[in-house]
Amino acid sequence: MSAIGTANGRFVHGVPQGCGATLAPGAFSNPLLASWQMPVIMAGMFGCKHGRCAMRRKTNGDPNSVEIPPGGDPGAAGDFPDPRAVVDLREAAATFRLTTGETLADASETRQLVLVFLRHFGCTFTRQILRGLEVLQQSAHRHGADLVLVHMLRSGEEIRYLAGHDRTVRIADPNRQLYRAFGLKKGGLHELLGWHVWRMGIISIFKGCGVGHLAGDGRQMPGVFLFHRGAIIGAQRAKTAADMPDLPRLFDSLETARPAPIQNAHDTP
Repeated sequence: MSAIGTANGRFVHGVPQGCGATLAPGAFSNPLLASWQMPVIMAGMFGCKHGRCAMRRKTNGDPNSVEIPPGGDPGAAGDFPDPRAVVDLREAAATFRLTTGETLADASETRQLVLVFLRHFGCTFTRQILRGLEVLQQSAHRHGADLVLVHMLRSGEEIRYLAGHDRTVRIADPNRQLYRAFGLKKGGLHELLGWHVWRMGIISIFKGCGVGHLAGDGRQMPGVFLFHRGAIIGAQRAKTAADMPDLPRLFDSLETARPAPIQNAHDTP
């Protein structure tokens, strides 16, 4: 497997493994048909005629877009009034809540969190991540961390896409405020439609991950972060839509970054 570097870790250009589970609603279940339709599928995030896709484009991802009332829950509201607005990380962490009921800030005080920011649920690479969710959870637990999925749907709408993983802790971010607070931007042609993305997309489809209609912002880029005590301590921001999380490298980057213990003068040989 080849990998590309990021500031504090890497994403792996991995080949999907074991994606042959039941596809979520709207997916192409026939790999041959899906791969032949790949150009239409990729362009569909910008021009799909399906009612939900068209409405999501008009509302920047949420068909039920409304403004957030003062002091309201951003995970329960629609689109943020200005999607380009800068969002303060501390403020966002104190506002967004996990499905456990804790705020992100409070949860990070007691343990390390692995935050997996997903692309839209119709993306074949999101489906690939969800099919390998148990592996990611085990990797996080081995390092004493908890896995949290961050998605772009209203709270509760994501359950239909989780295929039995509905107990996984999640954060709903239909406004993409948390995405922006963590520095995740929207992709361009290279990030979304480059040769590597096409190649890995076709492989993912043939492995059975499939594709579906837009369920979130089709241009939003994914990422993975280690979050502890209200701060980012490790980051993997995807370079392309096809990049997969590499938790072992992310945790290894923490070990590498830790300074060596200071020796006393009498300990020096």
